[in-house]
Amino acid sequence: MLAVDAGIDRTYVSRLERGMENPTVAVLEKLARALASNIEDFFRAPRAGEAPSSAASFAGLQLIRIFLTIESDGDRKKVLDLAKQLAPIDADAKT
Repeated sequence: MLAVDAGIDRTYVSRLERGMENPTVAVLEKLARALASNIEDFFRAPRAGEAPSSAASFAGLQLIRIFLTIESDGDRKKVLDLAKQLAPIDADAKT
């Protein structure tokens, strides 16, 4: 469980996941360590052909949760643009 591995209260992690809290750098470092990653991976877009790290996936989920709470179309576009930069869609991929 991420909360236990990171040494963070599970209710706090739940609030992070729901976008109710903003993590400190110290919390991001604990989460990154628990995910066998580093803090930079929360903010780095994967290279072409590279699978996103657990940290990047977690950051992507956070962006989705934030996106769902935004009412302004302009702000939604900004978050969507950021999400696309973090996880570019492969136009040749077949779903």
